Amino acid sequence: MWGLLSIKIIIPFFSGGRYLYVNQFSVNPITVFLSFINSPIKLHTLFYTFLSFGFLPVLSPAFWFLIFQDFFTRFYSSEMTAPWDLGFHYSALTSTIMAVSSIYSIHFLQKHIKNKFLTSFMVFVLLISGFLYRVTLHGPFALSYNPAFYTHTKDLAFLDNLIKKVPKNVSVMAQNNLAPHFTHQKVWLLLSSNEKNSVEYYTLKQPGYIVFDNRPGQNPNDHFGISDINVLLNSLQKDKNYKLFYQVGGSYIYKHS
Repeated sequence: MWGLLSIKIIIPFFSGGRYLYVNQFSVNPITVFLSFINSPIKLHTLFYTFLSFGFLPVLSPAFWFLIFQDFFTRFYSSEMTAPWDLGFHYSALTSTIMAVSSIYSIHFLQKHIKNKFLTSFMVFVLLISGFLYRVTLHGPFALSYNPAFYTHTKDLAFLDNLIKKVPKNVSVMAQNNLAPHFTHQKVWLLLSSNEKNSVEYYTLKQPGYIVFDNRPGQNPNDHFGISDINVLLNSLQKDKNYKLFYQVGGSYIYKHS
C-alpha cells in the first residue's frame, strides 16, 4: 500500500506528474525466471548474498516470497543495471530480509539438530561472512575505519562554505548533490532534458539564488539531465537578471538582481 501511494501520488506530486522507474512486467513465468539468471552479475549477486548468510534463508519458506520480490524488482529491468550488483544501496532491504529469515532458520534448526553442531555451523557462517566482507567483496563498512575516507571528506569542505553563503529565507536552484542542503527552504533542481530547456527552466522559476559546482570529473547524476553545464553558465553570465554573487574555482552562486 505504501509503495502504491508513493509511486502513484507522492512522487508524481513532487516530480511534476512523473515516476521515472516504471517498467512493464511480463507475466510469462519463463521470462520471469530468465530475468534472474540472464547475466553473470545477477548470478554473482544471488550466490554471494545467500553465501553471506550461510544459505540459511532457504530454510525459511515464509520469507521466500519476500526474497523473490526483492530480487525481482532489482533484476527485471534490462535498462537499469545498477541494482543488479551488490554495490550502492540496493542490498539494504535484501540484507534485512535475509537476516530476519536466517534467525527463523536457526530457530528451526535448534529443534532438529544438536546444539553443538549448530554452534559450529554458526561459527563457520560468521567466519565466511567476515571473509567475504573484508577480502572478497570489500564491504563499504570498512570506510568507517579507513583514515583516507575522512581525509577525502575534508577535501570537500569548500562545498560547505559555498552552501553557507546562501541566505536561509530565499528560493534556490541547485544541482542534485547540493539541493538537499536547501530543503528547509524553497528549492528546485537544475533538471532538464537538454541544454535549451535548462536555461528556460531557471528563467521560468526565477530562483533567488542559483548554486552549482562546475568541477570536472563529477558524478553524472550531480548534473542529471544537463549534458553540458557550461551552457547554463554562459546563459547566466549574459542574463541581466542575475549577477555573480560568489565564486571559488568552479563553484558559482548567482543572485537574482
